Amino acid sequence: MMNIDDETYTLLKAKRTSKKSGKTYYVETFTFKSDETSLFPDKKNKTFIEFEIDNIDYSNSDEPKKTYEIVKGYIGNGFDKHKESKEELGTFLLEIMNNYDLFMKTILYDYKNKLFDAKDDWKIKNKIIRNKYKYDYNKYIEERQNIDIKLQKTLIAILQQLLYKLARINPKLGMLRNYIGEYVYEFFTKYPKSIESLRDDIDRIKKKYPNISYKLNNNLTKKEKIQADRLRYNTKLLYQRNSISYIFKKFCIFFSRLADEFRSGKKLIDNSFIYDDGKKDKKFFGIETTLPTAKIEYQIENFTSPKPFKFTYEIQSLKDLFDVTIYQLSLSHQAIIKCKNCEKYFIPPIEFNEKTGKSKKIRNDKVYCSYKCKWQYKSRNRSKDAITIYYEKLRKRYNNNITYHEELEKLKTLYKDCKSKQLDDETIMKILTDFDENVKNTYSVKRGRPPKKQ
Repeated sequence: MMNIDDETYTLLKAKRTSKKSGKTYYVETFTFKSDETSLFPDKKNKTFIEFEIDNIDYSNSDEPKKTYEIVKGYIGNGFDKHKESKEELGTFLLEIMNNYDLFMKTILYDYKNKLFDAKDDWKIKNKIIRNKYKYDYNKYIEERQNIDIKLQKTLIAILQQLLYKLARINPKLGMLRNYIGEYVYEFFTKYPKSIESLRDDIDRIKKKYPNISYKLNNNLTKKEKIQADRLRYNTKLLYQRNSISYIFKKFCIFFSRLADEFRSGKKLIDNSFIYDDGKKDKKFFGIETTLPTAKIEYQIENFTSPKPFKFTYEIQSLKDLFDVTIYQLSLSHQAIIKCKNCEKYFIPPIEFNEKTGKSKKIRNDKVYCSYKCKWQYKSRNRSKDAITIYYEKLRKRYNNNITYHEELEKLKTLYKDCKSKQLDDETIMKILTDFDENVKNTYSVKRGRPPKKQ
């Protein structure tokens, strides 16, 4: 249970050893600045992601080039500073995709629930002071304002905790500091001004038209009725916005908005690289991409015309990260694939030939991220039913012989229809054996290895 009177929160249990006793214990606490300015964006420190083609100088320009990425600039959150490192293209994006469930749990469940825990504590304290000062309304309002401020400070501290937690999971996510800060800045600079503006407008109307009120009045002129409607609307709006419930709702909206960034990014990945039956691999499907501010550097030496080899983008949100990485992957003709066994996302790597110093053509038809996953999946599916084994046997036979190309497609359709109609095993087996017998009688194809030459 959150306590809005307490501004110290245990964020991470760290291993410590006492110098005196030598005993090991786990504790680490932080006291946050609980005012909104502590999260305001730092305009001087920005985050960039740099993509550089490592082998741009190779003479054979038709060969795919290997691209690396570096996340650089301000990454820290006041606790850590991320060390810049050169990694393969898409590394950061894969780290997010393969920890998607962890991020969603952290944002939507762990820290969003803390918001509601804080509000529950506020409700308890509000009930206490309401009962205590039920005959002194002015005193109640004074005490109520104090706990409203405490709740607001606690909500700010929870946002700080969220940023710290995300950076702990992946230090590079410290890039979200300015993203979160921008939202807080917009809310706490524009929100007070909007409240003040509403109050000024209400006072102006009341002063200029002392005979009208926000209540309905039929004895008003047309002009007075317009002003009465405006007074009624502004009074209602002020009542809604000038409340702790409105502020709390805004914080909840931000958590949902951040979670939507993760959801949209995952959906973007799943829809950007589609399996192509014609080429038997995954390829970039071609989506609309909005790129952030970019700096592009060109290589002039050894080329008849300048070649772009380094792209630097200013990253302000998760959307920016997904957009620029997918764009760079498309330029490199690479794809993000989900492993059939472990269901983790991976990018088929570019393999270099040490003798020629050139990279092999990238294959995006891989189904497994490693040989281990392939072996595990095959082992797990060996104990299949007789019908599936027989169908796969026929499919493999027809697939290995160009003569059976049409029969292969007919077999796939036939098997799919049998499954969709939920026929019993005996009926399906008879349909498949009859189909195979008909194929054998139609074609006179010799099977097996050809005889050795004498």
